[in-house]
Amino acid sequence: ATVSLAAWAWMHIFYGNPRTVLFTSVFFAAMTFSMLAKGPVGPAVVIALVFFSWILTPAGNRPPFARMLLLAAATLAGFAIYLGWLIPANAASGGEIFKVGIAKHIFGRAVNVMEGHGGSGWAGYAAALFYYVPVILIGFFPWTAFVPAAFAAFGKGRLGDAKARTFLWSWLIPTFLMFSFAATKLPHYVFPLFPALALMTGAVVAMPKDDIRLPANRFWFETGFWLNAAMTVAVIAALVAAPVFFPEQMSWPRGLAHGGF
Repeated sequence: ATVSLAAWAWMHIFYGNPRTVLFTSVFFAAMTFSMLAKGPVGPAVVIALVFFSWILTPAGNRPPFARMLLLAAATLAGFAIYLGWLIPANAASGGEIFKVGIAKHIFGRAVNVMEGHGGSGWAGYAAALFYYVPVILIGFFPWTAFVPAAFAAFGKGRLGDAKARTFLWSWLIPTFLMFSFAATKLPHYVFPLFPALALMTGAVVAMPKDDIRLPANRFWFETGFWLNAAMTVAVIAALVAAPVFFPEQMSWPRGLAHGGF
């Protein structure tokens, strides 16, 4: 929620909304609460979005550098408030907040596989780089049907203006890569990119029917349909098979199949 709020505030600044103070204040509040909720994870996503969307936009169409300095100051102010909690909390816990909460469970998870949530060794790490592809396909289901068409339309410039495309790709791609390269992987880690994916698919859903029928778009809509059909079959097969292999953890589908619990 805080990442999405910060992205919303940045979007207004990115598009040149004159109410700079208002949206910088919203950005400051969102960044502050993101740090209080999850440490540096939220700023990592938002700062990547701001940096890439600004740097990839032609110089004459960017927000002025002074506004970027204002956002940087807002982020540092939020970090100062975060430290205002972190330092006394760390002292009260005998150093455990920093040692366990920050060093181990944030930075440690980025470089080491913890609790078996990631590939073992270099080969396992390389294989796990693609972990979030099925996570997003399943987690975004059933709207996955529109993802191929969305990526094709935005990637080839057939949807949205240049700033919208830069904004959304700068949110989606760095977030995906950041968590893909981290050693420890859990499905909910990539949730911050789902709003960007939702905006892209929403734009595709709202396309005029005549545009959808164009061969270049129709192919990707049909691809998404068959992708969803295959995923539906796979999910049904998994629900049928899971109680057989994991009877204690997955007894409820079998209970339904037998007519009740």
